[in-house]
Amino acid sequence: MTLFERNAIYYAAMELVHKYVTRNPFVICTNLGIHVYERNDFEKIKGMYSVGNRRRNIFVNGNMLEEEKWMSCGHELGHDSYPRHRKLARKCPMKDTSFFIRNTTEYEANLFASHILLDEDTILTHAAEGLELDQMAAIMNVYRELLLIKLEDMNQRGYPVRAAYIPETNFWKRA
Repeated sequence: MTLFERNAIYYAAMELVHKYVTRNPFVICTNLGIHVYERNDFEKIKGMYSVGNRRRNIFVNGNMLEEEKWMSCGHELGHDSYPRHRKLARKCPMKDTSFFIRNTTEYEANLFASHILLDEDTILTHAAEGLELDQMAAIMNVYRELLLIKLEDMNQRGYPVRAAYIPETNFWKRA
């Protein structure tokens, strides 16, 4: 992914955070006119995005913890933010996909979610305090892999941080 593409994702997410003065993806979706539904009949699916009849929909697994719902909604909001992703959703509505695989579409949605959910100043403050990755992830209520994606991106954009490793590709498949 080029620095230009990374910056485009960052600025798209930050525009929404600043416009709606929140990092809550559910509030952002409401303001954008995206319909969000919690589904209690999902077993393995964490969330999905679909477009049909000019209606943008996000479905989140209602059996997850609140923090996981935020991550899932933020990820699906990432799909809504890119016309190419919307086009894919129109072609394959309600398709079951694994969020944290290393293809471009899913990585872009994950990166977008990391920008929506994780404040860079807070990350830098925690790092300066000497907190470890797992401690930061716990305090910020996200999976460590999502924090790693954010750290990797911050490093690529010139921040004095680095991800300890590239996150596992299947961490959304947790029970």
